[in-house]
Order: sequence, then structure tokens, then C-alpha cells
Amino acid sequence: MRGLPQRTTWVLILTVAELLALALLIGGLVVIVYAVIPAVFNVGVPTETGGRLLTRAFGGYNELTAGAIGILIAATLSRFWMREPSPGQVPAIGTAEPVLLTLLACTFGVIVLWLRPEAMALQEQAFAAKEAQEKTEAYEAFFRLHNVARTLYVVNLGLGIGLLAVKAKRWVHR
Repeated sequence: MRGLPQRTTWVLILTVAELLALALLIGGLVVIVYAVIPAVFNVGVPTETGGRLLTRAFGGYNELTAGAIGILIAATLSRFWMREPSPGQVPAIGTAEPVLLTLLACTFGVIVLWLRPEAMALQEQAFAAKEAQEKTEAYEAFFRLHNVARTLYVVNLGLGIGLLAVKAKRWVHR
């Protein structure tokens, strides 16, 4: 019976896991923004139905992103613990990688723990409003918060792409 895989096998496993996690994080948001959102609002569904559908879509994306960030953190920590004094065995972790990963995780935390629950409450308030003025005010409040969330999703997309670039540079220069 063979023992644990060699260190180079673990590095390969971690590299593939990181690449898949970044593909989910980046690709998932791109698909939602450029395919799902336009499809929902270009087929003529009512605003409430479309809003509920997108709330669920982003809920699923957020779950995938949480898992992807967990994988990225675990893989980065594993590579840090596996490093050896001899260069070339396990790729070194520079400053940019943990900074980008921390910013990505913190931004995601703000989105999921603060903005999303608040936006969902405002969205429900707008859907439940009976009078036109009340509905207008609720939608305005929702869209103000939604614009902040949208901006943070785009920031996270940029951080994910930056993290991919840093990792790709490390992989290429190995």
C-alpha cells in the first residue's frame, strides 16, 4: 500500500482546486450578469417574478462563491504550510495573493452578511406595497442598496480576476 501522495502531487491537486474555485467565482458572476439577468428581463416576466428568480440565482451563486473562497483559503494555507526552504518545490506565496484573497473574502462577507439580507427585506417591502407612492419609495430604497451590492460584486469580480492573474503568474514562472 502506498503512502500519502508526494508533495508535487499535493501541489497539483491544490492548483487544480484553486483554478476550479476561481472559475466558479469568476465564471458564475459573468454568466449571471451577461446571460441570466438579460434573459429574465427580456422575456417579459413581471418585475416581481424576475426579482424573485434573480434573488434565488444570486443565492445559489453566493453559496458557490462561499465554497470557492473556502477552497482558495484552504489551498493557500496548505501551500504555505507545505513550503520548504528549497525554492521550486512548492510555489511561494507572495504578498499580493493573501491581500487579494482577504479583500475578496471581506467584500463577499459584506455582500452576504449585510447587503443581501437588507436588499431582500427592501425587495419584499416593495413587492408588498399597495399604494403607488409607497411602492415607489420602497423600490428607490431597494435600488440604492442594490447599486452598492452590484458595485461590490463587480469589485469582487475584479479581485477574482486579479487573484487569477497572480496565481497564473506563479504557475507560469515556476
